[in-house]
Amino acid sequence: MLLQTIKNYLKRFLWSIDRINGIGHIKRRKINCIPEVKKNLIISGWIVDSKAFATISSLCIEINGKNYLSLSGLIRTDVSFAFKNIKCGTCGFLCVIPKEEFQVGEIYTIKLRIETKECKKKGVNTSVRFKISNDEFNGENIITTEDQEYSQYISDTLSFKYISGTGIEIGALHAPMSFDKEKAQVLYVDRLSRQELYLQYPEFRKFDIVNADIIDNGADLSTITDSSFDFCISNHVLEHIENPLKALMNWLRVIKPGGLLYLSVPLPNNEHDKNRQATSISHIIKDYDLLLTDSKVFEKQRYEHFREFVKSAIRSEQTNDHCVEDKINELIAINYSIHFHVFTEETLLQMIDFVSNMMSIKIVEFVKSEPEEFILIIRKLDRGA
Repeated sequence: MLLQTIKNYLKRFLWSIDRINGIGHIKRRKINCIPEVKKNLIISGWIVDSKAFATISSLCIEINGKNYLSLSGLIRTDVSFAFKNIKCGTCGFLCVIPKEEFQVGEIYTIKLRIETKECKKKGVNTSVRFKISNDEFNGENIITTEDQEYSQYISDTLSFKYISGTGIEIGALHAPMSFDKEKAQVLYVDRLSRQELYLQYPEFRKFDIVNADIIDNGADLSTITDSSFDFCISNHVLEHIENPLKALMNWLRVIKPGGLLYLSVPLPNNEHDKNRQATSISHIIKDYDLLLTDSKVFEKQRYEHFREFVKSAIRSEQTNDHCVEDKINELIAINYSIHFHVFTEETLLQMIDFVSNMMSIKIVEFVKSEPEEFILIIRKLDRGA
């Protein structure tokens, strides 16, 4: 659908409505059945001006004559990859509408109402129709992912609210955080170049992996001086760090007093970690102390992290110890970024408390966004505060 849309250059505004409540492959000129709406109808997609990329400043979803304001300017690396143009990478939108606005069985039509940076308003007919129904669609019983879509909405909303000034994002890969480009400028930090990252993560080759502005170990940030930036974004990175306390302190170190750390980590029941035990604060402190006092024991501990991750990922009765060891050695050889730790709310708060003994910080927001992640907004305070 994406490539077909791109080829249609006769139209100035190219667009796609990708998902409604997480259901993909939205059909045009057919009625899309959306089952099991719990709280909200969530519509997401993208729109670009083919004659002048990045000119759309705001977007509303119009449904049967009523307008609903959308979050727009969201990053879509799949679209920038398909167009081979980074300028259209912030073409995404997401709209959340309470389910009370809709009646089961009634047919609704979606239009896009946009405003360009020249303050010109345009309407785009999408020919996308839907109804809320528990009926089967095309012979399949479709399950929505409304909760996951709403979790993404929360993440984007908090980013647009708090991220401003000049800052860094660590380990963005193919999924950098969306932010208000009128308020903020982001430099990207990664341990590898884009070409090297594509080699290690071939599954991301259909996306634009962001090109790192700074090549550095994300836990150390050794090339960045203290108090250099207004913010630091760590979006689903902390679980990949061998020594999370060290990383937290370095991320806060490079932020100016008054600046913010945007930190998100997956909930412990995520797909990769649901068969693992949560990491205790004593374990995390032990890792931190070992790094400072006994590097050999720390390396041994590192091997055990890989073993736990591999055994959790495989979980097959037919898999013997030899296969597990081979997989561990394979991942270590390429320095693959596994989930080293599994965080609970209690452990995260204990970690922040530990770091607060080293520097003055304050939690501005702590959100448990079911079913995806914890989000923490942490402010670095002046030392006298």
